[in-house]
Amino acid sequence: MSTPPREELDRQVSLQSSEEGTEVEYSPSEEYPGKKYPFQLDNFGFILNVDSDGRVCENIVEGAVRPRAPTIAEKQKTIKREKKWDMQLAAWDNTTLKTKQNSKRFIRRLRKGIPESKRSEVWLLLAGGIQKPGYYEDILKKTTISMLASYREMADSQKMQEASVKTSPTASESSFLPKEETTPIIEVDTDSEEDFASTRAFRHIQDIIERDIHRTYPKHKLFYDVEHNADTASNSDSDVVRGVADPELASTISNLEADLEFTASGGAKKRVTNSMDATLTPGGQAALRRVLRVYSYHDRDVGYCQGMNFIAGMFLTQLSEEEAFWLLVGVMKQEPCHMRGLFREGMAITHKVLHVAEQLTNLHLPRLAKHFKKEHIHVTMYATQWLLTQYTSSFNFELVVRVWDAFLGEGWKIIYRVMLALLSQSQAKLLKLGFEDILAYFRELPGRISGNAVMVIASKIPLKTKQIKKFEKDWEVLRARKAAIEKDQIEENP
Repeated sequence: MSTPPREELDRQVSLQSSEEGTEVEYSPSEEYPGKKYPFQLDNFGFILNVDSDGRVCENIVEGAVRPRAPTIAEKQKTIKREKKWDMQLAAWDNTTLKTKQNSKRFIRRLRKGIPESKRSEVWLLLAGGIQKPGYYEDILKKTTISMLASYREMADSQKMQEASVKTSPTASESSFLPKEETTPIIEVDTDSEEDFASTRAFRHIQDIIERDIHRTYPKHKLFYDVEHNADTASNSDSDVVRGVADPELASTISNLEADLEFTASGGAKKRVTNSMDATLTPGGQAALRRVLRVYSYHDRDVGYCQGMNFIAGMFLTQLSEEEAFWLLVGVMKQEPCHMRGLFREGMAITHKVLHVAEQLTNLHLPRLAKHFKKEHIHVTMYATQWLLTQYTSSFNFELVVRVWDAFLGEGWKIIYRVMLALLSQSQAKLLKLGFEDILAYFRELPGRISGNAVMVIASKIPLKTKQIKKFEKDWEVLRARKAAIEKDQIEENP
């Protein structure tokens, strides 16, 4: 009798009883043109068999951890917790949300983690829900139509310019001259409700968003961009796109046209999938582009800032587009998260958060803080991305979703707790390292940690709200003092 191949042995093992937490059996996910092997996913949708070049491999890559199926005891515990959350949700009243956030019992329940089956519903409720039904689709349609008109005008201008060059007797000379932008730009008051989406400023924001879209969770099934060599312009039936020499402009127009179809079909209310039937980019990327575009229109003081892409992208792994947008609105503007100041011009609140983080490290981990000072390691060198994106930019989702379960209910306290837990867990190793090795350690840290273990450590750290408030007040005093000094210097040297 011949020995069964390794793949078959793995399959047989995965089908055994889950009493001991055996590995999860993989099933082929959505197929894409050019993808030879099915995705092998972890519990959160990240692809385990994609190499550093973005190619899908037959087997999981080195260092990837196969997901483990829950034991029978774990399943029973989850069912019990789901029933408790069903009772909580049945009695939910937004007027008592503040009471819930002040309830130690409720906060403890959030810290234990929301069951996966209830997470999206609880997150949205904690952020205030969908405040204006239909608003997201309305703004999406308005901005899409305005941008489409502008980019079609650019395409027409390009084609006219190319036609004039071809018929010009000095075409050979003029082709070497720098081309000036000939598309008329409408400059308007950015407070104008009707015209902001047509401005150069708005399009500039969308250009920045576009650069970050492809950097957002490239190994997640929703955002994975399968290699394809199809000609961009040929994927659209639009007469405007055909004949456009600039592939980026052609792609932008095609995606905007697809966005109009998407809006008309009511897609914003559906969970995101990675289908490229309608757009030239994966479903997750297209959804992220739309959510960030609508938010940049909705909140013009913030617009868009790097880091928001990871937060919104993480939301899209849990919720529909419309829900992800309103969750973003809630965490940016409302307590207890109130993240808006992190991303406004000047990023003043980011500096305050980093000051608090540094002082908390001095207080709770004085030995490590002293070592960091000796090695010239500043908090900005390792904690900026942690705190700016609430761990979404680099840590595994086992930790990320647990952090956000608590963050949405209690605010910044859990963010600082997790930072202290990460440092505490690593303290023994960090104390033995010098400057360069410390930075290298922090770069590799996100791939080393266990999210559940970090949350256990974080829950035991004796962090008090009054400690955070004190350091926030100290920062405000320092800021006011600095502003006064700068004002005096300006008056002395006009």
